[in-house]
Amino acid sequence: MTYKERYDRFLLKNFKYAVVVLALFSFVLFAGSFDHERTFGYLLYCICCSYAAGFCIMGMPTILFRRTSLFPRWKIVLVVGVITLALAFLFWQIFNDNPESPNGFIAGFMYVFVWTINMEPSFLTVTLGMFMIMAIITTATYGVLEVLSVLLGKDFHRVLLSLMKSGDSKLKRRSLKLFMVPDIVDVDDVTLDPHKSEGFDYALFRHLGRYVLIIGLVIASYLFLNPVFLQLIPIQDMMLILVILSIFVMVLVVPVSLTHTLGAEARSSGNRPFILWKGMKNKMFHPGFYVLLFLTLLWVCLFTGEDLLRIFVSYIGYVIFMVLTSLLVSFIYVNSFYPDLNATVVVNFEEAKSEL
Repeated sequence: MTYKERYDRFLLKNFKYAVVVLALFSFVLFAGSFDHERTFGYLLYCICCSYAAGFCIMGMPTILFRRTSLFPRWKIVLVVGVITLALAFLFWQIFNDNPESPNGFIAGFMYVFVWTINMEPSFLTVTLGMFMIMAIITTATYGVLEVLSVLLGKDFHRVLLSLMKSGDSKLKRRSLKLFMVPDIVDVDDVTLDPHKSEGFDYALFRHLGRYVLIIGLVIASYLFLNPVFLQLIPIQDMMLILVILSIFVMVLVVPVSLTHTLGAEARSSGNRPFILWKGMKNKMFHPGFYVLLFLTLLWVCLFTGEDLLRIFVSYIGYVIFMVLTSLLVSFIYVNSFYPDLNATVVVNFEEAKSEL
């Protein structure tokens, strides 16, 4: 048994305990602080920091043990380092030393989430802070994707096969709702037609990055344009919460992408098969709803007289971060996780289907 297999087995066995421990740590951090008011915003801040730290810890062994990589690691490190340096220079040129701008947020990462020290932005602190942010995003992304890959590799084939099983089990009802398969459709068979790609799948990279970016911007719009959160949460804390939440967007996007690349279809007595990934996408992503939410919150924000210039500057800074994050996490998934995960689900699916 390889180190990776041992680590995957360890995660399967202990992940639920880690979730509980991190939740308890979040509340201890929240209750034990004397430097912040105990508001909902600070509670959300503590939860995000705790889980980001936890997944960073889970991600470090993954980086060491995971051998699948379509690009040499030294090239990846070099490219990410150059992009990080270029971003630091860009942010410094745009926002300079304004502590109320995103540069005040970036400089704070010099102390890894410790905001009690007032760090004035300079090119050095912005550069080092940007490298710290990239390191946190990268290691936490590896942790999130490792856990997600282990769980999907173990159980996703059961979710697919539950559609064609007789009876009315809880798993089948949830699967029908997840893929938006109508109740009146009797699924006779579920088939896979896995997408085959030699080397790095650029189409999947673009597809995944687009959805990560869209959902990240929706989350940002909800927080940045919500007058309640604007009053309860400082802009710097809000930026931190958003950057961390952006990492966990993959939890929503990867299952949809996996269903798409598997080519999963549910077949019945009808002439046309039901394409499962489209139903899953429609279940999770409603563009009309997102646009309506954005316009509604913008109208409320204007009506309540919030400082729109300050919000706009912070929002633009976050958009730049979100574009970078979406590209980075999509690249990590396609480069290091997608080939093994796709193959694992296909093998487990075929073996379990042959036993039905």
